[in-house]
Amino acid sequence: GGADVIGQLMDDAIDVLERKLQLLERKGWLGTLSGRRKALDRIVPTIRAAADPVTRDLYVSRTAEALGVSAESVRREAETGRRGTSGPVSAVSRASAAPADLTSPGCRAIPERELLRVMLHAPEWRRRIGELLPEPDSLHQPEGELIQLVAGAEPDTKAHEFLSFTDGNKRMLVAGLIDQGLGERNVDAIVEGALNRLESRPLRERKRAVSREIAVAAEDEKIRLLEEQTALSRESRKLNTHEWNVIRRGGDTGAG
Repeated sequence: GGADVIGQLMDDAIDVLERKLQLLERKGWLGTLSGRRKALDRIVPTIRAAADPVTRDLYVSRTAEALGVSAESVRREAETGRRGTSGPVSAVSRASAAPADLTSPGCRAIPERELLRVMLHAPEWRRRIGELLPEPDSLHQPEGELIQLVAGAEPDTKAHEFLSFTDGNKRMLVAGLIDQGLGERNVDAIVEGALNRLESRPLRERKRAVSREIAVAAEDEKIRLLEEQTALSRESRKLNTHEWNVIRRGGDTGAG
C-alpha cells in the first residue's frame, strides 16, 4: 500500500545518510572537533537536498546525534548556507546567455567538472569543496589540478581571472565551464551529486573488476564473486540514488 511505499522511501533516505556517516567515521573525522566540523560541511548538502521536510528533519536529528551537536545548530548551518548561495547562483544565471553543453563529447559532466564549475561561479564553495574532496591522486586530470588551483586562490578571484593562470586544454576547459554558468540548478544538489559519484567511483571500479573475474572463475568462486557484486551494487545505489533512478528508466548514467 501507500504507507509501505512511503516507509521504503524513508528507509532509503536514511540509508543514504547512514552510509555517509559510516564513510566519515572510517576517515576518522568524527573523533576530533575539526573533523566533526568537516563532517558537518560534508553532510549539509545532503540535508539541503532532502526531497521533503520530514526527510530533512530526520537528517538533521541523525546528524546532530552522530556529531554530538544540537539539532538547532545543524539546522541553522544548513539554512545559513542555503541563503548564502542563492545570490551568486541567480547572478550567474542571468549573466550566462549561451551556456555550453557539458554532456557533449568534448565536455563530459564528470563529477570533477561539476565541482569545478561550482567553484568558478560560487566562490563561497571553493574552500569547502577543496577540503571535502578525496585524495588528489584519485581525481581525473586535468580537472583535479584545476580544482586545487581554484581552491587555493584568493576568495575574491573572479572566474575569468583563472584563464590567465592556465593554458592549452586547461584554459579551454575553464573557458567552457565559465560559459556554462550554473543556470537555475540547485547548487547543493550539484555538489551533493558530484561528491557522491566520486565516493562511489572505487565501488564501480571494483564492480568492473569483479565482472572480469566472474568470466574466468570456477563455479564455487563465481558464487562468492556474484555476492560481492550484489553488495557493491547496493553500496553504490546508497551513494548515488540518481544513478539508480536512471538505470530503472533505462537511461545512461553518465557516471564519471
